Amino acid sequence: MNKAFFTTVLSVIGRQYLAVILQVISFIMIARYLGPEGNGTYTLAMIVPSLLMMLFSPSINVGIIYFMGKHQWSARYILTHSLILWAGASLAGLVISLALLHTPAIQLFPAIPKPLLYLAIAIYPPALLQQFCLAILQGYQRFRAYNLISLFGPAFMLTVIGYMWISDRGITGILLGGLLSYCLQLILSLAIIVRLPAVPHAAAPAFWADLKALTLYGLKSYLSNLIAFGNERVDLYLLSHLNNLQNVGIYSVASMISQRLTVISEAINTVLLPHLARLHNPDPHHQAEIVLSMARWTLWITAALAGGVVLASLWLVPLAFGPQYQQVWLPLLILIPSLLSSSISRILAGDISARGRPELNALTAFVALTANIALNVALIPKYAALGAAAAMSLSYTLHLFLRVGLYQRLTGAPLRYFYISRYDALVWQRAQYLFKRPKT
Repeated sequence: MNKAFFTTVLSVIGRQYLAVILQVISFIMIARYLGPEGNGTYTLAMIVPSLLMMLFSPSINVGIIYFMGKHQWSARYILTHSLILWAGASLAGLVISLALLHTPAIQLFPAIPKPLLYLAIAIYPPALLQQFCLAILQGYQRFRAYNLISLFGPAFMLTVIGYMWISDRGITGILLGGLLSYCLQLILSLAIIVRLPAVPHAAAPAFWADLKALTLYGLKSYLSNLIAFGNERVDLYLLSHLNNLQNVGIYSVASMISQRLTVISEAINTVLLPHLARLHNPDPHHQAEIVLSMARWTLWITAALAGGVVLASLWLVPLAFGPQYQQVWLPLLILIPSLLSSSISRILAGDISARGRPELNALTAFVALTANIALNVALIPKYAALGAAAAMSLSYTLHLFLRVGLYQRLTGAPLRYFYISRYDALVWQRAQYLFKRPKT
């Protein structure tokens, strides 16, 4: 873990914090403009493109990062593969989703008007290809470009929401703005990728064999990522069916704040996965020691951040979102264990994928999803948003314990690495060095 690694992590964290600020401002404007019920409708509509991306894209983005790190594939070479896979996934997703939408017997989102569902489905193709492009930049370790594009989307979306608020275009206008935002991000991403320098192959590339390898690796991660998506969204979906859209709108604010606090683990995982894919060390426990040290630091920093945010939410949420959202702080407090558990679990999952075994993440995720659904069904009818939050925290805590056990079994790392290691001090030293003021 050299200086460059920590510098990159800090740059990604800084970018993600700036993106979080822009996203939170946008979310506040949407929540105040639409009110709890309208906010609930918008939140459910935005689940649609995310769901299509998970169902019809076999985690190709994970495979892109892995193969670019492991086999030094060039950006243009893997972009060609990505475009082929994107065309197939987009066509399949659009055909099946539109067919289901016109089947009266199947009502997956009965609370959302059909025109909004059409717009939500239209977001899917550009959002999917943009996900692939960001994975290419991440795998190529072009984090400056990655940060630039990741910031462009929230900044543009904030401008769109401001315009839609002034012109009173409602949910339709906001969804149209989201579609335009993804299209512009995609154009910018492709313009950067085609200008990246070529990386020579160690051997002559076998196009179709490589395409098959990329797809098969993605399929290994597919089930795990699909289950993880279910864990993140099943609470909102069941809350809309078992309760009402107003509670969905209130709970979505608590969920949004909680998810934005995962910025530390997301930033570390963004940099750590391609780094680990390239790592070669004769010590079989060296990699696990690095990962567990980063996981511990992530836990401590996220816990401190979460505590401050929960306390501040008592007066900041009603001030920012409006008095109709004053109940948000209690679901947010109950969600904190899920936030801490998912932060650690995400880093462990990244290392498992970097070791070429992404399918193992699905084992623990499936148990957690089963528990999550059962707890939501049991708790939401009586406790509404509080029940959804409790179900999320209980299931994610179970998920963490299961993944820690799986990780120890896979890596064979000594148990002491889960509590302390030599890299704990190194992380602190690097952080001090990077933040140290130069002498004048």
